[in-house]
Amino acid sequence: MSASSVESFTDFEDLDAMSEMPDSPPKSPILVASNAPSIEKASPKSHLPPSTLLPGIKHARFCFEDANVTFLVEGFLYCVPKYFFRRDSLYFRTLFLDHPDKGADLATPIRLDDVKCSEFDALLSILYPMHFHECELKTVEAWTSVLRLSTEWSFPSLRTLAIDRLLPIASPVDKVVLGRTYGIDAWLQPGFVALCDRPQLPTMDEAIRLGFRDTMLIMAVRESMRSREPGWPTDEIEHVVGTHLNPEENEAVERQKVDDEVVAGKRAHEEAVKRKKVFEEAAAKKKKADQEAAARRRAEAEHQKRIAEESAARKKADKEAAFKKWEAEHRMAEEDAAAQKKLEEAVAKKKAEELTAKQRDDEAVAKKKADDEAAARKKEDDAAALKSWEEEYDRKEAEVKNADPWGMATKTGWGKLSDWGAASTNNNSNNWGAWGRLSATDDKDSDHYEAMGLEEEECEKGGMPGKKGGIKKGKKGKKQAAIDTDASANRP
Repeated sequence: MSASSVESFTDFEDLDAMSEMPDSPPKSPILVASNAPSIEKASPKSHLPPSTLLPGIKHARFCFEDANVTFLVEGFLYCVPKYFFRRDSLYFRTLFLDHPDKGADLATPIRLDDVKCSEFDALLSILYPMHFHECELKTVEAWTSVLRLSTEWSFPSLRTLAIDRLLPIASPVDKVVLGRTYGIDAWLQPGFVALCDRPQLPTMDEAIRLGFRDTMLIMAVRESMRSREPGWPTDEIEHVVGTHLNPEENEAVERQKVDDEVVAGKRAHEEAVKRKKVFEEAAAKKKKADQEAAARRRAEAEHQKRIAEESAARKKADKEAAFKKWEAEHRMAEEDAAAQKKLEEAVAKKKAEELTAKQRDDEAVAKKKADDEAAARKKEDDAAALKSWEEEYDRKEAEVKNADPWGMATKTGWGKLSDWGAASTNNNSNNWGAWGRLSATDDKDSDHYEAMGLEEEECEKGGMPGKKGGIKKGKKGKKQAAIDTDASANRP
């Protein structure tokens, strides 16, 4: 059942109950932990063992996973957090303090007698709303349920909220009835004034709700007003209503308020005494636990100290043994390193000697090879120079023969050798110079060279065939021969 299905006070059963006891305070619901048997119609053929059957059906909305208290209302189980009940309700705070295990699970819920599901739904919709920005309760009946339960269970903040929400929407009859029932004295006089000032009389249903005494009060005020001039001002009506209200009843209400405050104060004192006792017991237990913990810590500290000392002694002995072992190993390592070093030096020395001998052999072989290659090149150059010289000599000899078939140039001589040499050098850098023209046509006699004013040594130095024959200097001889020939031609 939801809050929207709150039953109206116009139901005949409720009206009869209120008409019978209009001025009596509402009964406080009986809250007991119940191990009621399971509802057979909810699970008629359940195969679970009897100990696992629930005493009711879980409510479709107000059955939360993180709940820590369970209520049973008209066969429905409400599983909600107890925080708001303990914080805002003195009644439930005392109940949870006296019976901390009540309603702890689904099997042992707190049964709320004389409470309807619609009323409990209305109260829970305020504590656990669907939307914080919108209130679900819109009707007088719904807020009346909140007012009734908040008054019975000492929810002062919820009671104030219900009174504020009912004020603009409650009818005059509602204000009188609710004011009488729940001690809202500020609503009585405005409600009576509105009922006395309106044109129509109270209806039968309104009279049943108001009760005999309040209905007679309204009728007496209206009769007084009817006997006078019409159009009474509101303050006059309020004065007449005030005179007809029972002063003794008002005094009784005030005394009841004082008594309620005394009872509430006494209950608060008892609750404070219980909390103090619980606090002292908790403090004593905490002190004892702290002392035991301190003793355990001291024993543990001494044990740890012994363990640390033993561990330090073992570490010291291990350290000394390790140092001795390391010292011996270090000494052996140094000896091995020295021996290894000597061995490496001997091997290196031997390798160096072998490498030096091999290098000397390689250098000698390389030098011999270079000398052989140089000699071979020189021989090739000499052969090429001789061949070139012979070809040039034969060509020049042929030119001389063709130019002087009678051999006059050989006998008389031709000018300076440098003139011939210069001309010959311009034609071919490999020519030997103009002195070739002065050589004899038959065998290479030294007289030919003498006719040119050249010595044998000069001819040999220039690479020309002399008496000793042969070519002396290769390409260098060719160039040097031309220079020497020119020099000898210019001598005096």
